[in-house]
Amino acid sequence: MGTDVGGNLVTKSLPSQEFMLLTNDNTPADKNTNLALTKLTRELTKAWQIPLIFGGESNDFAGSISELPDGRILVVGTMTVGGLSGQKKMVLMKLNADGKLTK
Repeated sequence: MGTDVGGNLVTKSLPSQEFMLLTNDNTPADKNTNLALTKLTRELTKAWQIPLIFGGESNDFAGSISELPDGRILVVGTMTVGGLSGQKKMVLMKLNADGKLTK
């Protein structure tokens, strides 16, 4: 898939017979763990991939993923704020049907 998946791999089967994969991406240059989201078609090819939906200064980990009836996506995970010795927080993200942050 183009990412070094490590740790968590969360999968969700969709009513359209497609799949969502929420993973920890261990490939960034800063060596931190970030969240990556991929949507697969029925044939298990990539429909799209968001290599970094959240992450940056420290390690972030995948938790759960769900698709709402209107196609929007909810992602739950953890993030660390304040560097490697910072505080770990829970995060809930609402994404549009293309995996991008939305209101």
